[in-house]
Amino acid sequence: MGFQPTASLACARFAAAEARAVSPLTADRMNRMGEFLESEKLHQAEFKASSPYFSNAARADGVYKGKPRPFCLPIEYAAENLFLEIRQAVLAYFASQGIKWHDGQNGQPSNHLCDSQVCCVNFLFAFSDKPDALASVLRPVFPDIRTMLPVENGQYVAFEWIGEENFATVQKIRSSLAEWHIGSLGSES
Repeated sequence: MGFQPTASLACARFAAAEARAVSPLTADRMNRMGEFLESEKLHQAEFKASSPYFSNAARADGVYKGKPRPFCLPIEYAAENLFLEIRQAVLAYFASQGIKWHDGQNGQPSNHLCDSQVCCVNFLFAFSDKPDALASVLRPVFPDIRTMLPVENGQYVAFEWIGEENFATVQKIRSSLAEWHIGSLGSES
């Protein structure tokens, strides 16, 4: 698999910037994050215009939040925001798991070249069936990793995964049961 320098590069740059900024969120840190995003939009617009990665039609400005933007793809070419070698598998995975794309339309990823979800997918999806390679990537940050365990469906990477139990739903059920139980106690007296 080749190197995919679009959103993955933005993700790597952002991670490096974040690693240097370890203090709690402050107005200054938020300002630096905003400055980073603005500079990355320029990088992505330049990349879109000059890279052979995108089709000619995808090089046009894309509309995002109602405005044409040079760092976005035209909505009908949003899938080109995904690395070609994983594109079809990713789209099938998201569809089969019922995962919604952040700011995506019609089952397609976001057309924004700085989208964090697309960045994450472009960077990690290739490792979903490669536990040794994933461990090698993670080991500099987590040196005690001995082996990777599958997350779901035998895959070592999952997206928008909430675990085996949907705790949001469980909490709603528990709250409803508690309200019912309290109401029942009140009506029996």
